[in-house]
Amino acid sequence: MSLAATTPAVTGAARPDFSSRIVTLAASMASLCVIVPLLICAARIIKSSSVLDALFFQRLPILAILFFSAVGVAGYGRLKGLGERWLHDLVETSSEQLAARGEKERSTALYSTITVLSGLTLFLELVLIRWQGSLFPVFALYKNFTLLACFCGLGIGYALAHRRPLLLPMTLPLLALTIFLLISLRYASLSDIFFFVPVKEETSVFDLHNMLPEWASAALNIPAYLLLIVTFILNVLIMVPVAQFCGHVMLRANTLAGYGCNLLGSIAGVGLLFLLSWLWTGPVIWFAVAAALLLAYQLVSYELPLERNHYIGLGAAMACIIITAYPVEPMVQNIYSPYQLIQKSTKPDGLMNILSA
Repeated sequence: MSLAATTPAVTGAARPDFSSRIVTLAASMASLCVIVPLLICAARIIKSSSVLDALFFQRLPILAILFFSAVGVAGYGRLKGLGERWLHDLVETSSEQLAARGEKERSTALYSTITVLSGLTLFLELVLIRWQGSLFPVFALYKNFTLLACFCGLGIGYALAHRRPLLLPMTLPLLALTIFLLISLRYASLSDIFFFVPVKEETSVFDLHNMLPEWASAALNIPAYLLLIVTFILNVLIMVPVAQFCGHVMLRANTLAGYGCNLLGSIAGVGLLFLLSWLWTGPVIWFAVAAALLLAYQLVSYELPLERNHYIGLGAAMACIIITAYPVEPMVQNIYSPYQLIQKSTKPDGLMNILSA
Protein backbone atom coordinates (compact mmCIF):
# COMPACT_ATOMS: atom_id res chain seq x y z
CA MET A 1 0.00 0.00 0.00
CA SER A 2 1.35 3.43 -0.93
CA LEU A 3 2.13 6.21 1.51
CA ALA A 4 -0.37 8.49 -0.22
CA ALA A 5 -3.15 6.02 0.48
CA THR A 6 -2.37 5.85 4.18
CA THR A 7 -1.82 9.57 4.78
CA PRO A 8 -5.51 10.64 4.94
CA ALA A 9 -6.35 7.91 7.44
CA VAL A 10 -3.42 8.85 9.69
CA THR A 11 -4.28 12.53 9.50
CA GLY A 12 -7.93 11.90 10.24
CA ALA A 13 -7.07 9.76 13.24
CA ALA A 14 -4.73 12.40 14.65
CA ARG A 15 -7.23 15.26 14.46
CA PRO A 16 -9.44 14.38 17.44
CA ASP A 17 -6.35 13.63 19.53
CA PHE A 18 -4.91 17.10 18.91
CA SER A 19 -8.19 18.81 19.82
CA SER A 20 -8.38 16.60 22.89
CA ARG A 21 -4.96 17.81 23.97
CA ILE A 22 -6.11 21.41 23.67
CA VAL A 23 -9.13 20.69 25.84
CA THR A 24 -6.89 18.90 28.36
CA LEU A 25 -4.56 21.91 28.50
CA ALA A 26 -7.55 24.20 28.90
CA ALA A 27 -8.80 22.07 31.80
CA SER A 28 -5.37 22.24 33.44
CA MET A 29 -5.24 26.02 33.18
CA ALA A 30 -8.86 26.37 34.32
CA SER A 31 -8.04 24.32 37.42
CA LEU A 32 -5.07 26.57 38.10
CA CYS A 33 -7.31 29.64 37.77
CA VAL A 34 -9.57 28.22 40.48
CA ILE A 35 -7.08 26.72 42.95
CA VAL A 36 -4.65 29.68 43.09
CA PRO A 37 -7.25 32.30 44.16
CA LEU A 38 -8.65 29.84 46.71
CA LEU A 39 -5.18 29.35 48.22
CA ILE A 40 -4.65 33.11 48.30
CA CYS A 41 -7.99 33.53 50.07
CA ALA A 42 -7.07 30.85 52.63
CA ALA A 43 -3.68 32.49 53.24
CA ARG A 44 -5.34 35.88 53.78
CA ILE A 45 -7.75 34.34 56.30
CA ILE A 46 -4.85 32.83 58.23
CA LYS A 47 -2.95 36.11 57.98
CA SER A 48 -5.90 38.04 59.41
CA SER A 49 -5.79 35.95 62.63
CA SER A 50 -2.90 36.94 64.89
CA VAL A 51 -2.74 33.46 66.45
CA LEU A 52 -2.71 31.56 63.15
CA ASP A 53 -0.37 34.09 61.60
CA ALA A 54 2.14 33.69 64.43
CA LEU A 55 1.87 29.90 64.24
CA PHE A 56 2.09 29.39 60.48
CA PHE A 57 3.86 32.29 58.80
CA GLN A 58 6.16 33.49 61.59
CA ARG A 59 7.16 30.40 63.57
CA LEU A 60 6.73 27.65 60.98
CA PRO A 61 7.03 29.26 57.54
CA ILE A 62 8.44 26.09 55.93
CA LEU A 63 5.50 24.08 57.28
CA ALA A 64 3.08 26.68 55.92
CA ILE A 65 4.67 26.48 52.48
CA LEU A 66 4.55 22.68 52.50
CA PHE A 67 0.94 22.70 53.70
CA PHE A 68 -0.28 25.07 51.00
CA SER A 69 1.75 23.24 48.36
CA ALA A 70 0.21 19.88 49.32
CA VAL A 71 -3.30 21.29 49.37
CA GLY A 72 -2.70 23.02 46.05
CA VAL A 73 -1.37 19.92 44.32
CA ALA A 74 -4.18 17.72 45.66
CA GLY A 75 -6.85 20.25 44.76
CA TYR A 76 -5.36 20.85 41.34
CA GLY A 77 -5.35 17.14 40.53
CA ARG A 78 -8.98 16.74 41.55
CA LEU A 79 -10.15 19.87 39.72
CA LYS A 80 -8.20 18.95 36.59
CA GLY A 81 -10.01 15.61 36.26
CA LEU A 82 -13.40 17.21 36.80
CA GLY A 83 -12.62 20.12 34.48
CA GLU A 84 -11.39 17.88 31.69
CA ARG A 85 -14.55 15.78 31.71
CA TRP A 86 -16.71 18.89 31.96
CA LEU A 87 -14.98 20.69 29.08
CA HIS A 88 -14.99 17.61 26.84
CA ASP A 89 -18.72 17.20 27.43
CA LEU A 90 -19.38 20.90 26.84
CA VAL A 91 -17.42 20.99 23.59
CA GLU A 92 -18.82 17.73 22.21
CA THR A 93 -22.40 18.77 23.01
CA SER A 94 -22.17 22.12 21.24
CA SER A 95 -19.84 21.26 18.37
CA GLU A 96 -22.46 19.61 16.15
CA GLN A 97 -24.87 22.50 16.65
CA LEU A 98 -22.20 25.05 15.75
CA ALA A 99 -21.17 23.10 12.65
CA ALA A 100 -24.79 22.72 11.54
CA ARG A 101 -25.37 26.44 11.99
CA GLY A 102 -22.41 27.30 9.79
CA GLU A 103 -23.60 24.95 7.06
CA LYS A 104 -27.16 26.31 7.00
CA GLU A 105 -26.24 30.00 6.74
CA ARG A 106 -26.91 31.78 3.48
CA SER A 107 -24.14 33.48 1.59
CA THR A 108 -25.04 36.96 2.90
CA ALA A 109 -25.21 35.75 6.51
CA LEU A 110 -22.00 33.79 5.95
CA TYR A 111 -19.98 36.86 5.05
CA SER A 112 -21.59 38.84 7.87
CA THR A 113 -20.55 36.12 10.30
CA ILE A 114 -16.97 36.21 9.01
CA THR A 115 -16.88 39.99 9.44
CA VAL A 116 -18.27 39.91 12.98
CA LEU A 117 -16.04 37.04 14.13
CA SER A 118 -12.94 38.68 12.64
CA GLY A 119 -13.83 41.90 14.42
CA LEU A 120 -14.35 39.96 17.63
CA THR A 121 -10.89 38.38 17.47
CA LEU A 122 -9.14 41.73 17.05
CA PHE A 123 -11.35 43.46 19.61
CA LEU A 124 -10.77 40.74 22.22
CA GLU A 125 -7.04 40.77 21.52
CA LEU A 126 -6.78 44.53 22.07
CA VAL A 127 -8.95 44.33 25.20
CA LEU A 128 -6.62 41.72 26.71
CA ILE A 129 -3.57 43.81 25.82
CA ARG A 130 -4.89 46.98 27.40
CA TRP A 131 -6.57 45.40 30.44
CA GLN A 132 -3.62 43.21 31.42
CA GLY A 133 -1.28 46.18 30.98
CA SER A 134 -3.32 48.11 33.54
CA LEU A 135 -3.02 45.31 36.13
CA PHE A 136 0.69 44.46 36.20
CA PRO A 137 3.70 46.62 35.25
CA VAL A 138 5.32 43.74 33.36
CA PHE A 139 2.49 43.77 30.81
CA ALA A 140 2.48 47.56 30.56
CA LEU A 141 6.19 47.49 29.71
CA TYR A 142 6.03 44.48 27.37
CA LYS A 143 2.78 44.97 25.47
CA ASN A 144 4.06 42.77 22.65
CA PHE A 145 4.01 39.77 24.99
CA THR A 146 0.21 39.65 25.10
CA LEU A 147 0.11 40.52 21.40
CA LEU A 148 2.31 37.54 20.51
CA ALA A 149 0.23 35.23 22.70
CA CYS A 150 -2.97 36.31 20.94
CA PHE A 151 -1.34 35.96 17.51
CA CYS A 152 -0.20 32.47 18.48
CA GLY A 153 -3.75 31.56 19.51
CA LEU A 154 -5.18 32.99 16.30
CA GLY A 155 -2.69 31.06 14.19
CA ILE A 156 -3.43 27.77 15.93
CA GLY A 157 -7.16 28.40 15.73
CA TYR A 158 -7.18 29.10 11.99
CA ALA A 159 -4.98 26.03 11.45
CA LEU A 160 -7.61 23.93 13.24
CA ALA A 161 -10.51 25.34 11.20
CA HIS A 162 -11.10 22.03 9.37
CA ARG A 163 -10.97 19.89 12.52
CA ARG A 164 -13.60 18.79 15.00
CA PRO A 165 -14.82 19.40 17.58
CA LEU A 166 -15.36 23.15 17.42
CA LEU A 167 -13.96 24.61 20.65
CA LEU A 168 -15.90 27.88 20.77
CA PRO A 169 -18.02 26.98 23.87
CA MET A 170 -14.95 26.89 26.13
CA THR A 171 -13.97 30.51 25.36
CA LEU A 172 -16.32 32.24 27.80
CA PRO A 173 -15.50 29.99 30.79
CA LEU A 174 -11.77 30.41 30.13
CA LEU A 175 -12.14 34.17 29.79
CA ALA A 176 -14.07 34.41 33.07
CA LEU A 177 -11.51 32.27 34.91
CA THR A 178 -8.62 34.30 33.47
CA ILE A 179 -10.21 37.52 34.72
CA PHE A 180 -10.78 35.88 38.12
CA LEU A 181 -7.17 34.71 38.39
CA LEU A 182 -5.50 37.96 37.34
CA ILE A 183 -7.70 40.15 39.53
CA SER A 184 -7.03 37.82 42.47
CA LEU A 185 -3.28 38.03 41.91
CA ARG A 186 -3.46 41.80 41.51
CA TYR A 187 -5.62 42.72 44.48
CA ALA A 188 -5.77 39.72 46.82
CA SER A 189 -2.14 38.57 46.91
CA LEU A 190 -0.25 38.92 50.17
CA SER A 191 2.51 41.11 48.78
CA ASP A 192 3.67 42.90 45.64
CA ILE A 193 5.72 39.96 44.36
CA PHE A 194 4.13 40.27 40.91
CA PHE A 195 5.14 43.91 40.57
CA PHE A 196 8.86 43.28 40.06
CA VAL A 197 9.82 43.78 36.42
CA PRO A 198 12.63 41.44 35.26
CA VAL A 199 14.22 44.02 32.95
CA LYS A 200 13.83 47.75 33.35
CA GLU A 201 14.38 50.54 30.85
CA GLU A 202 16.03 52.62 33.56
CA THR A 203 17.47 51.89 37.00
CA SER A 204 18.34 53.73 40.19
CA VAL A 205 20.77 53.32 43.07
CA PHE A 206 17.68 53.06 45.28
CA ASP A 207 16.30 50.15 43.27
CA LEU A 208 15.75 47.07 45.43
CA HIS A 209 17.41 44.88 42.80
CA ASN A 210 20.67 46.81 43.21
CA MET A 211 20.65 46.35 47.00
CA LEU A 212 20.41 42.55 46.93
CA PRO A 213 22.81 39.79 45.90
CA GLU A 214 22.49 38.56 42.35
CA TRP A 215 20.76 35.31 43.33
CA ALA A 216 18.22 37.14 45.51
CA SER A 217 17.52 39.66 42.76
CA ALA A 218 16.93 36.81 40.31
CA ALA A 219 14.60 35.10 42.81
CA LEU A 220 12.45 38.21 42.99
CA ASN A 221 11.80 37.89 39.25
CA ILE A 222 10.49 34.31 39.44
CA PRO A 223 6.85 35.30 40.20
CA ALA A 224 6.87 37.71 37.25
CA TYR A 225 8.18 34.99 34.93
CA LEU A 226 5.56 32.54 36.19
CA LEU A 227 2.88 35.18 35.64
CA LEU A 228 4.09 35.71 32.07
CA ILE A 229 4.06 31.96 31.32
CA VAL A 230 0.60 31.31 32.77
CA THR A 231 -0.94 34.38 31.15
CA PHE A 232 0.64 33.56 27.78
CA ILE A 233 -0.97 30.09 27.79
CA LEU A 234 -4.34 31.46 28.91
CA ASN A 235 -4.32 34.12 26.19
CA VAL A 236 -3.53 31.48 23.59
CA LEU A 237 -6.35 29.23 24.79
CA ILE A 238 -8.84 32.10 24.77
CA MET A 239 -8.08 33.03 21.17
CA VAL A 240 -7.87 29.52 19.67
CA PRO A 241 -11.63 28.67 19.75
CA VAL A 242 -12.74 32.01 18.26
CA ALA A 243 -10.22 31.80 15.43
CA GLN A 244 -11.12 28.16 14.79
CA PHE A 245 -14.81 28.96 14.40
CA CYS A 246 -14.06 31.96 12.20
CA GLY A 247 -11.83 29.77 10.03
CA HIS A 248 -14.54 27.08 9.94
CA VAL A 249 -17.00 29.60 8.51
CA MET A 250 -14.41 30.97 6.07
CA LEU A 251 -13.90 27.50 4.59
CA ARG A 252 -17.40 27.69 3.10
CA ALA A 253 -16.89 31.14 1.59
CA ASN A 254 -15.21 32.30 -1.57
CA THR A 255 -11.53 32.67 -0.75
CA LEU A 256 -11.05 36.25 -1.91
CA ALA A 257 -14.37 37.49 -0.52
CA GLY A 258 -13.78 35.66 2.76
CA TYR A 259 -10.39 37.25 3.27
CA GLY A 260 -11.87 40.62 2.35
CA CYS A 261 -14.51 40.25 5.07
CA ASN A 262 -11.80 39.07 7.46
CA LEU A 263 -9.79 42.23 6.83
CA LEU A 264 -12.87 44.44 7.07
CA GLY A 265 -13.89 42.84 10.36
CA SER A 266 -10.39 43.24 11.78
CA ILE A 267 -10.47 46.96 11.03
CA ALA A 268 -13.94 47.19 12.59
CA GLY A 269 -12.70 45.45 15.76
CA VAL A 270 -9.87 47.94 16.14
CA GLY A 271 -12.30 50.81 15.48
CA LEU A 272 -14.74 49.49 18.09
CA LEU A 273 -12.17 49.53 20.89
CA PHE A 274 -10.96 52.94 19.68
CA LEU A 275 -14.53 54.23 19.99
CA LEU A 276 -15.06 52.71 23.43
CA SER A 277 -11.72 54.09 24.64
CA TRP A 278 -12.57 57.51 23.23
CA LEU A 279 -15.77 57.39 25.31
CA TRP A 280 -13.66 56.70 28.45
CA THR A 281 -15.28 53.33 29.08
CA GLY A 282 -13.59 50.66 31.19
CA PRO A 283 -13.07 46.89 31.20
CA VAL A 284 -16.65 46.25 32.31
CA ILE A 285 -17.96 47.58 28.99
CA TRP A 286 -15.14 45.98 26.99
CA PHE A 287 -15.69 42.51 28.37
CA ALA A 288 -19.48 42.93 28.23
CA VAL A 289 -19.29 43.60 24.49
CA ALA A 290 -16.90 40.69 23.90
CA ALA A 291 -19.00 38.32 26.05
CA ALA A 292 -22.20 39.35 24.29
CA LEU A 293 -20.72 38.60 20.86
CA LEU A 294 -19.33 35.26 22.00
CA LEU A 295 -22.63 34.35 23.62
CA ALA A 296 -24.57 35.20 20.47
CA TYR A 297 -22.70 32.50 18.54
CA GLN A 298 -22.78 30.02 21.41
CA LEU A 299 -26.58 30.21 21.67
CA VAL A 300 -27.02 28.34 18.40
CA SER A 301 -30.45 27.07 19.42
CA TYR A 302 -33.02 29.53 20.72
CA GLU A 303 -35.73 26.94 21.34
CA LEU A 304 -36.94 26.59 24.91
CA PRO A 305 -36.00 25.05 27.20
CA LEU A 306 -32.36 26.11 26.94
CA GLU A 307 -29.75 23.38 27.11
CA ARG A 308 -26.99 23.06 29.71
CA ASN A 309 -24.31 24.52 27.45
CA HIS A 310 -26.48 27.63 26.99
CA TYR A 311 -26.73 28.15 30.74
CA ILE A 312 -22.97 27.70 31.05
CA GLY A 313 -22.42 30.36 28.39
CA LEU A 314 -24.84 32.74 30.08
CA GLY A 315 -23.26 32.16 33.48
CA ALA A 316 -19.72 32.65 32.17
CA ALA A 317 -20.71 35.85 30.35
CA MET A 318 -22.28 37.25 33.52
CA ALA A 319 -19.21 36.19 35.52
CA CYS A 320 -16.94 38.17 33.16
CA ILE A 321 -18.96 41.32 33.83
CA ILE A 322 -19.49 40.80 37.58
CA ILE A 323 -15.87 39.96 38.38
CA THR A 324 -14.60 42.93 36.37
CA ALA A 325 -17.12 45.30 37.97
CA TYR A 326 -16.57 44.10 41.54
CA PRO A 327 -15.16 46.99 43.65
CA VAL A 328 -11.94 45.38 44.86
CA GLU A 329 -10.71 48.80 46.00
CA PRO A 330 -13.79 50.75 47.14
CA MET A 331 -11.76 53.81 48.15
CA VAL A 332 -9.99 54.06 44.80
CA GLN A 333 -11.67 55.38 41.66
CA ASN A 334 -10.38 53.74 38.48
CA ILE A 335 -10.68 55.98 35.43
CA TYR A 336 -9.78 54.54 32.04
CA SER A 337 -8.77 57.40 29.79
CA PRO A 338 -8.28 56.79 26.07
CA TYR A 339 -4.60 56.14 26.81
CA GLN A 340 -4.08 54.84 30.34
CA LEU A 341 -5.54 53.92 33.73
CA ILE A 342 -5.86 56.79 36.20
CA GLN A 343 -6.47 55.93 39.87
CA LYS A 344 -7.84 58.66 42.13
CA SER A 345 -7.94 58.27 45.91
CA THR A 346 -7.80 60.39 49.05
CA LYS A 347 -4.78 60.47 51.37
CA PRO A 348 -5.17 60.31 55.17
CA ASP A 349 -4.49 64.06 55.31
CA GLY A 350 -7.41 64.74 52.96
CA LEU A 351 -5.32 65.56 49.88
CA MET A 352 -6.09 63.93 46.55
CA ASN A 353 -3.73 61.18 45.33
CA ILE A 354 -3.59 60.43 41.59
CA LEU A 355 -1.70 57.52 40.04
CA SER A 356 -1.43 56.64 36.38
CA ALA A 357 -0.57 53.27 34.81
